[in-house]
Amino acid sequence: MIVKVNVFEIVKQEIDIVEVFNKYCSGELEKVGRSLRASSCPFCGSGDGFTINTEGNYYKCFSRKPGGCNGTGGSVINLVMKVEGIMERIEAVKTLAVDFNLDVDFDSEQIENWKRKRENEQKRLQLIEEFINKAQQRLTSEHREKLLARGLNAEIIDKYRFGYCPEFNRERLRQLKEDQPGKYQQYKKIGLISGKGNFLGNDRIVIPIWQHSRPVYYILWDWNGTEAKDFKYLNPAGLDIPDFICYQNGNSELWVVEGVFDFFSMIAANKSVAVAFGVNNTSGIIDRLQKIKDKLVYVAFDNDEAGQAGAAKIVKTVGRAEKIDLPAKKDINDLLQECNGNIDSFNRKLAGLKWPDPLPFTNYKVEELAPAVLPEWLRDFVESVAEFTQTPVSMAIMLVLSALGTALANKGEVEIKRGYTEPLNIWTCSVLPTGSRKSPVFSKVTEPIEEYEKRKTEEIAPEKESAERRKDLLKERIKNLEKQVVNTDDEGQRINIFNNIDNLADEVRDFEVPSIPILFADDVTTESLAQLMANNFGRFAVLSPEGDIFKIMGGLYSRKVNLNNYKKGWTGKETIKEGRMGRKGVRISKPALTMGLTVQPTTIRDLESKNIFRGEGLLARFLYIMPDSLIGNRKSVFDVAELDKLAESRYKKGMQALLNSKPEKEEGEEWEQHKIKLSTEAKTLLHKFSIEVEKELREDGRLYNIRDWGNKLTGNVVRIAGLLHLAAQVDAKKGEVKELWDKPLSGEAMLAAVSLGRKLMQHALKVFSLLDVDPEIELARYVLKRIKDGKEKEAVGELPKNKDELDRAALYKLTRDKKDIKKPDDLEKPLKLLTELNYIRLQERKGRLTDLIKLNPKSSTLNALSALKGKETEIIEV
Repeated sequence: MIVKVNVFEIVKQEIDIVEVFNKYCSGELEKVGRSLRASSCPFCGSGDGFTINTEGNYYKCFSRKPGGCNGTGGSVINLVMKVEGIMERIEAVKTLAVDFNLDVDFDSEQIENWKRKRENEQKRLQLIEEFINKAQQRLTSEHREKLLARGLNAEIIDKYRFGYCPEFNRERLRQLKEDQPGKYQQYKKIGLISGKGNFLGNDRIVIPIWQHSRPVYYILWDWNGTEAKDFKYLNPAGLDIPDFICYQNGNSELWVVEGVFDFFSMIAANKSVAVAFGVNNTSGIIDRLQKIKDKLVYVAFDNDEAGQAGAAKIVKTVGRAEKIDLPAKKDINDLLQECNGNIDSFNRKLAGLKWPDPLPFTNYKVEELAPAVLPEWLRDFVESVAEFTQTPVSMAIMLVLSALGTALANKGEVEIKRGYTEPLNIWTCSVLPTGSRKSPVFSKVTEPIEEYEKRKTEEIAPEKESAERRKDLLKERIKNLEKQVVNTDDEGQRINIFNNIDNLADEVRDFEVPSIPILFADDVTTESLAQLMANNFGRFAVLSPEGDIFKIMGGLYSRKVNLNNYKKGWTGKETIKEGRMGRKGVRISKPALTMGLTVQPTTIRDLESKNIFRGEGLLARFLYIMPDSLIGNRKSVFDVAELDKLAESRYKKGMQALLNSKPEKEEGEEWEQHKIKLSTEAKTLLHKFSIEVEKELREDGRLYNIRDWGNKLTGNVVRIAGLLHLAAQVDAKKGEVKELWDKPLSGEAMLAAVSLGRKLMQHALKVFSLLDVDPEIELARYVLKRIKDGKEKEAVGELPKNKDELDRAALYKLTRDKKDIKKPDDLEKPLKLLTELNYIRLQERKGRLTDLIKLNPKSSTLNALSALKGKETEIIEV
């Protein structure tokens, strides 16, 4: 058939999607703005999501609820394909052309044949539906009991209109043929009468097979068991048996079963399921499965020779399929019956049959930090920013903590007990992959600090200009005196002039010109760090959406690693002293350096000076997060709410209040800090947490391998508690704070900090795992890659030694170029590790044959499928 290339566009433009909806779907359309909204979505049932754009002539369902269509839509062609279960676009075009009398350039004879076929099919479907409706009315309580005994529930029986067909003996059938030939032909048309003239529905339960809103086929079940085994299930005579009937509900897995009761058992369990109606036509099943790209496939055919052979053929051809080994002489419906129809028990049985999820090689499961630990004005802000940017909320929380540290450092300190205090500066590092939108979050968090710097710069500008003029005048006086020295011969006068020059030079050297307030930068050398801190009363912050500061600390400019000022800046109690030739030296007795970084995993993994950074304790000072990436699961920009302007405004006001707060005393070049004492409740919570951390530092504890980090965790938690406590004193609505320093640190703030500290342990383990490469893990990863390669070769018959299936011997051939694998026994450890982590199974064989290697189908599709969790849409297609 030759079709002009524009036939699809003609159909999309000429046929009104509203008319298509009214013809194929049920439900009312209501005008909303320029669009029409359906009372319910024909696919997911949502009452608020299905919308028709009449100008663009397309539909879309915006429902994001569980079971919603999640933003899917399309043209009239897509709508008909989905409603009618049509797989090919050209078939949908022909259907629309026939149903709407559209003159498109098909071959005329062929379109007429298609039209007749379509009309006959519609009549047949109408007759089948009438038969199903009458059969449903005849279903008695005795029949229902039989169906319930098979594990089906009343909802399935009623929803899919199971029915009953009474006995119809040969005499009665002969009489029908003579008296009502039209009715007889109708029965024959829908397959109730065989070619030999036998009535197939005698005393059988009718099991309808549905396509969306109407039955398209049925199975006749001998519910009394009177027929021979081969005739227990009958198909309609003369009707093509569908080779693939599929019910999809958005789950990340699809079960393929053999029989109709297996099919409805899985529907009862809310599983995506396809039924094969026998296993002889596996080529048709495989063709359909290869078009379903987003699901793991579990083939659960009957545990007999034919079923196992058919399942093996599917698994070998469909790369993401797994063969389920059912118990001997059992099928899926048998398992449901064993559970007495209890769906929870049935689902547990099914879960036990599947491969478990592969475990990460470094199995660190991390939790998102909870915004609830923050005061309300900060909580609302981080939640809004995270939603608006579609980023992990943990990143916004960590950056906000660093912003608080920037505002409050060196103004106060937390007194744990006499002689032991912790400052309020903090170091955070958020580790996320490239493309995680780190910069937009960073920009929103630091905006009030930049506004504060700008305002202070404007305020100080007149004073700075005046001081610079006075200093210039002093320098001018020195120049004039130097001229006088040259022009005088009087020795006494020369001595007096030199004395005046020395005095003026001392005055110039000590003359203080107010500095432009710079509270933070995205990178700073160790040399300039001291001066910047001195200019800001001992405090400074490195806030950066990138990790360049690590390169600078590693000697990017100085060619040597010098971490002293950075480390002293974190501690807050070690004096920084720097003498300068010809200039006033720098002395900071209480330096306070805050850091807030967002970096990529490769920044940590590829640190050139990581051994020095780790050895000198620099990396141990950071609090890390490494949340699961949202990339691939983010909402469209049009589906995300605008940034909450009220939350943003309150955040800015709250931060300005903290930035404007004062230390205990501001005399001289350094500040005297407020002391925040612990409440009794806070002391108790901190005491328990410190004991908990100490236990984790033991050889059998979680933090043993990162003891350097764990030793600083309790102190870091105190710093977090101090910041949260002070933030809680802010009235963000008014942008002011009262009695900021007067209250003891609350138990609520300490509890929130401890909660964060516990979650940060696992994040730290995950980040530190980037620094340490385990050779056994690296070898296992290599072997896994070669196993995947071997499975691809297995599918096309290209394994070494002419093997049909991948076994140890074939794998050794594929891996022996690796220097760590010199003999077959060298595969023992990596195969054991891969087995323990659920990536493979080893199947023993008799005799001298080596073990077969079975690959977990989830090992290559796990990331792709994670995006599907939680989505549920109902599609039943033939």
